[in-house]
Amino acid sequence: MTTLRYRYYRIFDLKYKMLNNTRMAEEFIKTVEALGKKIDDAWQKQSYRRAVFPDIAAKELSHFKCHEQFQLEDFLLWVGRRNGCLPQPLESSFGDPPILLFDRNSGFYIEALIWWFTPVVVHDHSFQGAWQVISGLTLHDIYNFEKTISHNSILNFGKIEHIKTELLPVGFIRPITAGPSFIHRTVHLQKPTVSLVVRTAFDTTHPQQFNYYKDNIALRSHSFHGAFNARINKIASLLTEMKSNKKFEFFQQYIKYAPVPEVIDFLIMNYDCAFGIDGIKALISKTHWKDEPWTEMLVRSIDSYLTSYFLRDFTNVHDHDQRLLLSMLTSGMSRTYFMKLFPKFFPKTENFAEFVSNHLFDLSQTTSLTFEMNEKGRDIVAARLTNGSAEKAFYALSKKADWIKTDNGRDTFHEYSNTMDTIPLFKTLFGD
Repeated sequence: MTTLRYRYYRIFDLKYKMLNNTRMAEEFIKTVEALGKKIDDAWQKQSYRRAVFPDIAAKELSHFKCHEQFQLEDFLLWVGRRNGCLPQPLESSFGDPPILLFDRNSGFYIEALIWWFTPVVVHDHSFQGAWQVISGLTLHDIYNFEKTISHNSILNFGKIEHIKTELLPVGFIRPITAGPSFIHRTVHLQKPTVSLVVRTAFDTTHPQQFNYYKDNIALRSHSFHGAFNARINKIASLLTEMKSNKKFEFFQQYIKYAPVPEVIDFLIMNYDCAFGIDGIKALISKTHWKDEPWTEMLVRSIDSYLTSYFLRDFTNVHDHDQRLLLSMLTSGMSRTYFMKLFPKFFPKTENFAEFVSNHLFDLSQTTSLTFEMNEKGRDIVAARLTNGSAEKAFYALSKKADWIKTDNGRDTFHEYSNTMDTIPLFKTLFGD
C-alpha cells in the first residue's frame, strides 16, 4: 500500500512539474506574441518604413524583457508537445535549430535561434531588425569592409577591418541594419546559446547577404548550394576516401571553366581534399582567369580563412577560457586591441604569457588545429609574448632553457619562431 501511494504521488509530482514547465514556456510565447503586436503597431505608425525598423525592434525588445521568462529545456518541451507554435519553414537553416515564434504577415517575424554546432562566419544581412541574447553568452565582433574590386553581384574584393569586440550576456540587445553598414560575427561561448531575433523578411535595397573572408573576399551567402554542387562536393569526398589518383584531374576538370564564386565555394568546401594551399594554387593556375590581378589575393584569403579561423574545429572546443581565447585570436583584432581587452575578459589571470601559451599547447594536443606545438614550442610562444621580438625572446629563453643552447636548439627556435610569424593567428599575439 505504501509503495502504491509513493508511486501515485511520484506520478502526480511529475505531471505537476511538466504542467508547470509548460506554463512557463507558454508565458514566454505570450510575451513574444505581445512583443510582435507592439512592434507591428509601432511600425504601422511609421508607415512601415524599413529604415526605422531596427530602432523599433530594439526598443520594444528592451521593454518586454523576454529573457526573464525563458528557460530552454522548458521551451523545447513545449515545442515538442505542440509541434511548434507555428508551421516551421523548411528552408531555414540558420541555428541549431531555428524556431519561428511570431508571424502575422506584416513584413517581419520573430524567431529563436538555438546555437550549438553551427559556426558563424563574418557576414552582413539582407534584412533589418534586432536581436537579443536570451540564454548563454555571445562574443560579438564588428567589422568594416572597404571594397576595392567589384567582380560581379556575387563577389567583391577589398579589405576587411576589425572594429570592435564585446561580450554580450543574457539580456543584451543589438540592432541589425541591412547591407555592409553592419558587418559582424558572433561566437556563442556557452553551449547552447539562444538568440531572439526580430527581423524583416527581406530588404529591397540589400536583397543579398554576403559573407566576408579574411583578408579580402566578400561572397554572396548561399550562392551555390544546388543539387549539382552538392553532388560535386560528395564526389570530391568520395575520391578522397578512395585515395584515387584521378582526384586532382577531377578537380581540374570541374573548376577549369567554373565561375569564380563557384570555385571559391568549392575550394573552401574541399580544402583538405585539394592538397592544401599548394593544391589550390595548382588548381587556380589551370583556370581561364588565372592571370587576373586578384588571384593571389584569392589564394591568400582562402588559406587565411581555413588555416587561422579554426571554424572547422571550433565546435569541438568546450572549455570556456579556450573558446573565448580562440574567439579573440580569430577575430582579426590587433595586438594593441587584444592586450586592452585581455584583462577585462580574463580578470583572474596573473601571467598572461603562461596562460595563452598553455592554452594553445592544450588545444594543439586535443584538437586538429592547423599548427603543431610541442613543449619547446610552448616555451617559444611564452617567450615571444613576454619579450616581443624573436631576438629578445631568444636571449631571455637561453637564460633558463638548456635545450636552446645547442646548435639544434637554436635552429629549432628560429624555425619555429619564423613559422609563427607567417600564421595570421599569431599576428594578433605578436603584432605585425
